[in-house]
Amino acid sequence: MKRRNLLTLLSLFVILVLFAVACGGQEPVEEPTEEPVAEQPAEEPAAEPAEEPTEEPAAEPAEAMAGVTCDEPVKVGLITDETGALAIYGAHILRSFPLGLEYATGDAGTEGDGYTSYMLDDCEIQLYTRDDQSTPENTATAGRELIEVEDVDVLVGTVSSGATATLQELARENQVPLIVAPAAANDITGVNFNEYTFRTSRNNYQDAVNLCEYLTTQYDTFVQIAPDYAFGYGGATAFRDACTLFGGEFVADDIFAPLDTTEFTPYMEQILDSGADAWLVTWAGGGFIPMINTANELGVLDAMELGASFVDNVALPAFFANAIGSTSGILYHYTLPDNEINDWLVAEVQARHGTFPDLFDADAMNAALLLTEALKKTGGDAGADALIGAMEGAQFEGPKGTIYIRPEDHVAIQDMYIATLLNVDDPEFKYFEYVRTTRPNVPCLLPEGLQDRCGDLPVGTLGDISQITAVEPEPEPEMAAAACDEPVKIGLVTDGTGALAIYGAHILRSFPLGLEYAAGSAGEQVADDQWNFMVDDCPVEVYIKDDQSNPENTATVGRELIEVNDVDILVGTVSSGATATLQELARENEVVLVVAPAAANDMTGINFNEYTFRTSRNNYQDAVNLCAYLVTQYDTFVQIAPDYAFGYGGAAAFRDACTLYGGEFVADDIFAPLDTTEFTPYMEQILDSGADAWLVTWAGGGFIPMINTASELGVLDEMELGASFVDNIALPAFFASAIGSTSGILYHYTLPDNEVNDWLVAEVQARYATFPDLFDADAMNAGILIVNALRATGGDAGAATLIPAMEGMEFEGPKGTIYIRPEDHVAIQDMYIATLLNVDDPEFKYFEYVDTTRPDVPCLLPEDLVDRCGDLPVGSLSGE
Repeated sequence: MKRRNLLTLLSLFVILVLFAVACGGQEPVEEPTEEPVAEQPAEEPAAEPAEEPTEEPAAEPAEAMAGVTCDEPVKVGLITDETGALAIYGAHILRSFPLGLEYATGDAGTEGDGYTSYMLDDCEIQLYTRDDQSTPENTATAGRELIEVEDVDVLVGTVSSGATATLQELARENQVPLIVAPAAANDITGVNFNEYTFRTSRNNYQDAVNLCEYLTTQYDTFVQIAPDYAFGYGGATAFRDACTLFGGEFVADDIFAPLDTTEFTPYMEQILDSGADAWLVTWAGGGFIPMINTANELGVLDAMELGASFVDNVALPAFFANAIGSTSGILYHYTLPDNEINDWLVAEVQARHGTFPDLFDADAMNAALLLTEALKKTGGDAGADALIGAMEGAQFEGPKGTIYIRPEDHVAIQDMYIATLLNVDDPEFKYFEYVRTTRPNVPCLLPEGLQDRCGDLPVGTLGDISQITAVEPEPEPEMAAAACDEPVKIGLVTDGTGALAIYGAHILRSFPLGLEYAAGSAGEQVADDQWNFMVDDCPVEVYIKDDQSNPENTATVGRELIEVNDVDILVGTVSSGATATLQELARENEVVLVVAPAAANDMTGINFNEYTFRTSRNNYQDAVNLCAYLVTQYDTFVQIAPDYAFGYGGAAAFRDACTLYGGEFVADDIFAPLDTTEFTPYMEQILDSGADAWLVTWAGGGFIPMINTASELGVLDEMELGASFVDNIALPAFFASAIGSTSGILYHYTLPDNEVNDWLVAEVQARYATFPDLFDADAMNAGILIVNALRATGGDAGAATLIPAMEGMEFEGPKGTIYIRPEDHVAIQDMYIATLLNVDDPEFKYFEYVDTTRPDVPCLLPEDLVDRCGDLPVGSLSGE
């Protein structure tokens, strides 16, 4: 079984109770599913909204773009459950859809004859509300009345997915746009799709991606039960797809039981007989309670893990009283987002309704914001054609951050949350500690006749767009394909004896291991500076040169490799400055270069050339990995970095990422020469900034005197240190006072869970009597990339054939799936968040795993090459 949750959880489940919102109008037990995601020990929560906010957000909501006019009022029909089985959720919609209109228009609303009126510039919006009690018959009646009597231009609703199917058919027949909130069924923007239907609610697939991403880090095998009708089939399909993609295995057929089942004994016996590690439940309705009771009586809860997404504020105490301390997913909780719109919503719901926003308040407010944004684009034209064109591809800010309406299928791509349950009795429902924000991608589920709309999206199943890919690689080599008449010659340049030799050692041992692993046969070391390998029917010779991390040496040995050894491929080096020299040599001589482990952005940014690839991450990936966590802990920052390319790139990336995630830099970035040993003036600048935390981007021995000076001057007492964890050897010196802290790390041998990493760990231990360190994975990945490229070209090592083979290549390595982005040759890869447990374990087992991340980063190509960037954000994470 895989790594269990490293937190002590009373009962960390796997049930996905997709409660009533995702189903038809049946009696609910809980709520529409949220999504437990990659579990992680929570650090401190994001700053919660003030208990009684009195100020509106700085960005005044009333500021709508001028130009919205209409001769006749725009009429909106809101259908939700006010008095039926799902009225607890309808209440969220009834209060927050009007609040969304108010926020967007700046108009508190005026009561009219059966409607409430809002003014958006010079255009009146009239809101008509109807109660459908979550029954499709009532929905049909209310919908027809709104269309035929009130002549509404837009429909919004409803809670029950079954009732929503009725509503969307009415919308199609009458050519009236419908915005769905909060129903979650896939079918709404899947098999039942029509061009008039949009949504601000998530779909079940988004729940599945979130949950399975976490579950497969904890458990290997699964079984699931679902209700025997369309909702259950869809939920089971989504979870089987997602959990399988992330590396899980279903060990029994899916179990379907009638929705009205009360006697679950035969079904629980099937679950027990499966022998799975964990069982998944997709359910809606009152049957959930007898199901759990039976599971408890028969010992299912003792034999395997059961889990559920967190639910609404009112129901949560009843269902999760025994799960305090557990970490799971949730669609929305008012304490988790950190933005001005959410602050405004919290303040207004508290002031007007004497409570706090609940599970679906954000969906409701977002529906209103989508509508008003569309009207701004159309200038007040509420015709279906105009609104459809405006809403497809719309992107706007709401209480959950940025919402993107996918034009292909009208799915709302949105943030979801991971949180740790602290209590179930706080009078203000402050139940959670924030862990992280996720943003699940999902497949296009359109019916066959409409799949041309899907474009480049994966159709029907997740494909390769999920947040992570945890498919276990096979250690055996692929089918032989490489053959060559002359040996392929590789020049490996790294630091053997210089200032960064500690890192060069990682490359010297694990690049040959990568070639061996991918080739499927051991290499032969024929000299101190040469290894020979066979890749299928193609001899490969590796020549090794020491550049001591000095650019002049790099130039010398690089030219020797090209001019004397006649190498076809270069690999290296440790120093980013030296690597810049190497990549210029590669360009001049039209030789492919694979960079490992240098991290500067410029290699695949301003200094990009088509010959340069990398398996190392770049500074931006470090920044995204760390800032997503740091801004949940601290508000203001200052940073120091070395005064050369690596430092500039790191500082720029951290400033962009931490700012984008909500942090503020309160002083200019501080740059010090790399050989600095006297850090007093720099530490004084950091102290004077008054920041909550100081960020360090550094390489080399200067880090130790920096930290010593920071300690002597009280910097470590005054503010928190934000720095990624480092290599096994240096870590005890740098982080001895940081035990218990959580931060990011590029790679540590204990964190990935896959067969390639297991192989690397075993071989490094057996051959070098140690364990892989920070850059061993980069080195091994460089070897694997080259072997795979040679197989793809049939052994042709010419740059003209290797370049297209490596662009877009995807392969499995010790860090999981590596994807070489074709636009700029950045290596998209997994990184890690971990908690430091100790600094003295003899096997360097320093960490407790928290999370795997997969940072997306902008395209940093120079202006004349920006056309290569395609749809990637350019220059910064926001693309602005």
